[in-house]
Amino acid sequence: MQQAKKDRLAGAYKVTLGMTTILGVFCTLLFVFFGSEIFSLIIPEKEAYIAGGIFLRIDGYSMLFMMLEITIQGLFYGTGRTLPPAIISITFNVIRIPLAIFLSSNGLGIEGVWWAISLTSCLKGITAFLWFRIIRKQIF
Repeated sequence: MQQAKKDRLAGAYKVTLGMTTILGVFCTLLFVFFGSEIFSLIIPEKEAYIAGGIFLRIDGYSMLFMMLEITIQGLFYGTGRTLPPAIISITFNVIRIPLAIFLSSNGLGIEGVWWAISLTSCLKGITAFLWFRIIRKQIF
C-alpha cells in the first residue's frame, strides 16, 4: 500500500475513533443515568419503562465498547481482513448463551441475560481493539 494511502487510512482511523468515542460516552451517560426517562417516551406503562430503564442502564455500560467494536470492524473490513471480525463476533455471541444461563439462574433473572449481552459486547470491543493493535504495523 502506498504511503499516502496509509497516512490517509491512519488519519481516518483516528478521526473515526474520536467521533465514536464521543458518541459512545454520550450514549453511555444517557443510558446509564436517564434510561427510564428515555424508555418512558416510548412506553407509557410505569412497570415497563422501569424495566426498560434497567435494560438501558445495563446496556449503557457497553456502549463505548460497542462503538469501538464497530469502528475496528470497519477498519478490518476496509483493509480486506474479514476474518478477525467474524471470529470475534461468532465467539462472543456464542459465549452469550451459557453466560446468560449462568447469570440468570444465579439470582439475576432476566437481568442476567442483559448483563451477558453487555459484558460480551465489552469483550468484543476490547478484543477487536487489541487484535488491531497487534497487526497495526501491517496496516499503517
